[in-house]
Amino acid sequence: MSTITFRQLPRELRDMIWSAAAAVQYHHIGDSSPHSPTAPGAIERLRQAFVGYNNLPQDTEIQPLRLYVNDDGGKLRLRVNEFQTLVNHLPIATVCSEARPHAIDFCRKQVNILDLHYTKDPSNVDHELIEHALRPTTVMVTNMVLEEGLFDGPEDSIRGFNSADHLVAIIDRIFGSCVENLVLNSWCHSAQTLERIYWPHIGRTRDRKDMDYTSIDNPSHARHMVKMTPDRTMHIKAEILNEHDDSRFALKRLSDHLLKFHEILDACQQNRKLPRLQSFELQLHTYCWDEILPTHVKAIANDGVLWVNWSDFKSGFVSDFYHDFFTDYVHEER
Repeated sequence: MSTITFRQLPRELRDMIWSAAAAVQYHHIGDSSPHSPTAPGAIERLRQAFVGYNNLPQDTEIQPLRLYVNDDGGKLRLRVNEFQTLVNHLPIATVCSEARPHAIDFCRKQVNILDLHYTKDPSNVDHELIEHALRPTTVMVTNMVLEEGLFDGPEDSIRGFNSADHLVAIIDRIFGSCVENLVLNSWCHSAQTLERIYWPHIGRTRDRKDMDYTSIDNPSHARHMVKMTPDRTMHIKAEILNEHDDSRFALKRLSDHLLKFHEILDACQQNRKLPRLQSFELQLHTYCWDEILPTHVKAIANDGVLWVNWSDFKSGFVSDFYHDFFTDYVHEER
């Protein structure tokens, strides 16, 4: 009886074997990885991906794999792809061209979040990005709004986006229409304005200082749920406004961020992109003297209405504090 080689097996059976091998190798690496976190960096990001984000201790900060993309003014060019590094750790990924797609497919199913680092630099000559190569359900966009020279990258590069339309277009171009959750991970100094952290204001956001609030009288409405409707009106239970002396001040800070979230939501609808996007989250880290003050906002969109759990909202430094202070000071002097 002649011996049947692996190549002679039906393609369907070979595919099943490759898929099973990818799963075994992936989980073996995860089981062999240290259970305690290492120093923040590429090694820790790979460790977390292999171990599984759901298997991390509750107090562990999730560090997604990073994708560094540069815009040269026409094409998107890939600088660093840590997802590809993850795939290359599986032995079968380098066996042959038939096996590698199975390694990639399995890794995609394990990693549902990626951290996008986007820059603009016309001099960049890295490899052109193959769009929609990755399809995570959650995309984190990291933006370092710091003084020149304090971030890694060319001094003439520009980080961030010039509008919500720009942000939506880039995410759709890289990841496609599967994105459901957007996390804006921003790092800034206390002197930065809200526009610098996000992008220039448009529409109702320009008039945010004149915003008012509508009290919710419905007794069945959950006390802690705050909403902003498409007409940019905040709806909130009256008792929250009287909860603390600074409740109105905190609500103003929340409304500023929800206005920017609404700009993203409008950009999705008007440009017919990212149809599944329903969750918006801001993780803002503000350097103030020797401290880092965190701001956290998470909103869920439902029929054009943004809903926020007031008890989950955390307000750190006021982004426009210096801008508003000096603007008012100059106005008074005149």
